[in-house]
This record gives sequence, structure tokens and C-alpha cells, in this order.
Amino acid sequence: LVEHFPDIFDVGYTARMEEALDEIADEHRDWVEVLRDFYVPLEKQLAEAERTMKPAESLAQPIGEACPVDGGDL
Repeated sequence: LVEHFPDIFDVGYTARMEEALDEIADEHRDWVEVLRDFYVPLEKQLAEAERTMKPAESLAQPIGEACPVDGGDL
């Protein structure tokens, strides 16, 4: 995830986002502008990640019991 979404995992980015959210709460900044600034780059990163990321492998292993709700394997 860090490879495909480096901004979100960057401490400076999250600090700037927190500051922007505080400015929205204090009515010093327009929430639409902040959302646009966040989403436009994210949308491009999502499209690229969808195109290039390999599916994650499940680490879940069956425990050999039936689900009490639907009888499926647990």
C-alpha cells in the first residue's frame, strides 16, 4: 500500500490534512476545496493501483468447524 499511496502514509501529509480539517472546523477553509485537493490525486492513485497491484493472498486458514449461522467452513 505504501508503494501505491505514499502520500497517505507520509507523516507530513497527515499533519497537513489534520491542519486543513481544523481550518474547516474553524470555518477558515472551504471543505469542498480540501476534499477536491485530497480526492483528485487519490483517484489517480487508485486507478493506477487497480491496474498494477497484485491481489492479496488470504492468510486465513480453515479451523475445521462449521459456522453456526450458515454452516459454512470456519
